[in-house]
Amino acid sequence: MERYVFKHRTDGIYVTNLGKTWDKLMMAARVIVAIENPKDIIVQSARPYGQRAVLKFAHYTGANAIAGRHTPGTFTNQLQTSFSEPRLLILTDPRTDHQPFKEAALGNIAILVNI
Repeated sequence: MERYVFKHRTDGIYVTNLGKTWDKLMMAARVIVAIENPKDIIVQSARPYGQRAVLKFAHYTGANAIAGRHTPGTFTNQLQTSFSEPRLLILTDPRTDHQPFKEAALGNIAILVNI
C-alpha cells in the first residue's frame, strides 16, 4: 500500500495519492465493463457494512450478490447446489472474505477487492 501513499503526516495520518488511486479505479471499471453478461459477476461481502453496498451494486448493475456468510465450495465444488462459476468476483474486504478469495484463485476467477 505504500505506493498509494502521497505522504505521512506527523499526527499519524496517511494521505492517499489520488492520481494512482484514480488510475486503479479506472482499470477496475474497464474490467467490469468488459464482461458482457452482468450475471457473470458476483459481488460478495461478509461484513455488515459492506452488505448494503453489495446489494445496491447488484441491484443497479444486474450482478449476483452474496451478502452474508460464504458457503465453502461455492466456486470449487460442482456437486453443490449453490455452485457457480463467475467470470469476475468483487469483494469488499480481503481479510473477512478470505475463503471466497482462495476459492476464486483456485478456479482462475478474476478478483477485484475494494478496501
